[in-house]
Amino acid sequence: MASALAISAAQGLKDQPQALQFSAGGFRDTTRIAAGDPTMWTAIMQSNTKAILKALDTDLATLQQARDLIAANDRKGMHAWFEHAQQVRQSIDPPKEV
Repeated sequence: MASALAISAAQGLKDQPQALQFSAGGFRDTTRIAAGDPTMWTAIMQSNTKAILKALDTDLATLQQARDLIAANDRKGMHAWFEHAQQVRQSIDPPKEV
């Protein structure tokens, strides 16, 4: 996903490639793994083909769901989609109580 995001950003900014140099911390954090060794990632992909294909199918379906919500201008659905993502992320690293 990090590599896909980096490639998509580069394609979207092909007329302004220097714009990537000014990307914010969130983009840099999200694409950090894309800076890894291509030989290693190729080996990982080849050794885990079934699991990676299954995960990619899930990712594609999730992105399609987001696209459909945006295309339908479904504000309530978009909010629920982001709320679900927030809950998943917080379950990984729960917010600290104040």
